[in-house]
Amino acid sequence: MQVDTPNRAEDSKLRSILFKAEEKKLVSKEEIGFITALVNRYRSDMERKVKQLYTIQGEIAQLKNNELMIVNMLENVIAAA
Repeated sequence: MQVDTPNRAEDSKLRSILFKAEEKKLVSKEEIGFITALVNRYRSDMERKVKQLYTIQGEIAQLKNNELMIVNMLENVIAAA
């Protein structure tokens, strides 16, 4: 499973939008700081969730391997009998 994470183009777009909004007096510097902090928080949450996703995918793969080992072991026991 592929997860899209923010890249430089998105960072540039955000900076550009915030700059234009400030230039047109639509937002204050404090609001820009708040928006930036909020976006950074969302991004760090995303990164944390992606790490959790990879951990869970690894655990699932290990469980599948465990299942295969048990099935193979039983097949070998039956074949040896």
